Amino acid sequence: ATVSTLYAKIDNRLDNQKTSIDCITENAGEMDEDLTKFKDAMIQQTEQLKHICQTLERIEKQLNKLDIEKRDK
Repeated sequence: ATVSTLYAKIDNRLDNQKTSIDCITENAGEMDEDLTKFKDAMIQQTEQLKHICQTLERIEKQLNKLDIEKRDK
């Protein structure tokens, strides 16, 4: 193999690797966006669940209060 043939093969390999790196970088960016969206959705869901728990606690207190009032009659 001549030097120019080897050079061409190495140059081609470098191009392929650069393309692979660019592709990985692009996908990593998209994955990062997706993970951020997922994290935000989880945070929002957590807040909703906290709100639901607070509502259930209030309902439970009201039911207990009604129960006590019923017993006192």
